[in-house]
Amino acid sequence: MRFSAAVASVILTLTSFGPVSAAPAPAADQAFLEPTPTDDFGSRSCQTIYPSFIKPIFSMYPDYSAPNTMLQDRSFQVQSGDSWRQDSLVMFTGIPSGANGCQLQYTFPSGFTLTLVGHTQLYVYTMDRNATDSDTWENSPKEKSLWGSANPAPGGSGVVNSETCYESLTYRIEIGDQPNSGL
Repeated sequence: MRFSAAVASVILTLTSFGPVSAAPAPAADQAFLEPTPTDDFGSRSCQTIYPSFIKPIFSMYPDYSAPNTMLQDRSFQVQSGDSWRQDSLVMFTGIPSGANGCQLQYTFPSGFTLTLVGHTQLYVYTMDRNATDSDTWENSPKEKSLWGSANPAPGGSGVVNSETCYESLTYRIEIGDQPNSGL
């Protein structure tokens, strides 16, 4: 069971929602939307934030601390076998203060080649703390709850779930144990 892709082509994003005045100017690689206020809630903005940290962790090598792939090849990969797993810790940082809702989204561009073998549904967990450079399988953040799932397919996209925004958010992504069954 395997899923792998490069983040340069696969888009794993966190969208934060908040007052327009609280959102900083977007970087060159970020989308920024400023809707026209049409209700009593006032101005709102959306800012797309890309992961700043993706770290594979391996059950077969529980003490191995892999590098942050966002600083190297920007790859994202999860795999599992009969007696082992490779999960990924994905962290988003720089979420604007004043953002009042964050939504995890994924997009797999049409025509993009994905390696999909066996069960390919991805499970996404919230964590008890943010990821660090020294995290391994043994000392990684602990899963708080199963938060959502994704079914990767070329040209596919979706929203995993939404939650309260914090300055940083970390998720653990793994191969699900049921073949594309949804939650």
